[in-house]
Amino acid sequence: MKIETRAVHAGRHIDPATGAVTAPICLSTTFERSPEGEYPRGYSYSRDNNPNRRALEVCLADLEGGTETVAFSSGLAVATAVVQGLEPGDHILAPDDVYWGFRKVVGGVFERWPVEASYVDMTDLDAVRAAILGMTEGLLRDQVVAKRSECHADYTFDDIRKILEIMVPALGSEAVQPLKAVNR
Repeated sequence: MKIETRAVHAGRHIDPATGAVTAPICLSTTFERSPEGEYPRGYSYSRDNNPNRRALEVCLADLEGGTETVAFSSGLAVATAVVQGLEPGDHILAPDDVYWGFRKVVGGVFERWPVEASYVDMTDLDAVRAAILGMTEGLLRDQVVAKRSECHADYTFDDIRKILEIMVPALGSEAVQPLKAVNR
């Protein structure tokens, strides 16, 4: 199926209440609870999730060939979520030209969080390889995070596939999969 067709259909369904073929914009901030206090349709509060965001996430996952996508309202929300999801001893590998706010979150807001961060020119695959090998040498790392932007301010691009081809063998096992956070 062509990407254009997938973009139109992924994450979409006919609205059972109205028959609309295009998802209506859901303006509700809260959703109905069952008598037991559960949310049977999977939505409780719009900042947590809503039908429009879910449709976008399903569509993006399909277009990217992934299994799941999480949409955030800002890059700093992503950075905060990623750092909070890490374990002691995890290491963040980020581009050297990453957004200033990301560095502030990692090195300031979460400075007491027991994770480390390295910043490297992601367009220089030799530098990426050296940074990855330096992180894993003598240490068993359960996760490595590659956080990068598709296109930098100076219009240079990272090759995430090549970066991951370096990362996975460096971790010593195909079973160990790095967490990949991509900011588009």
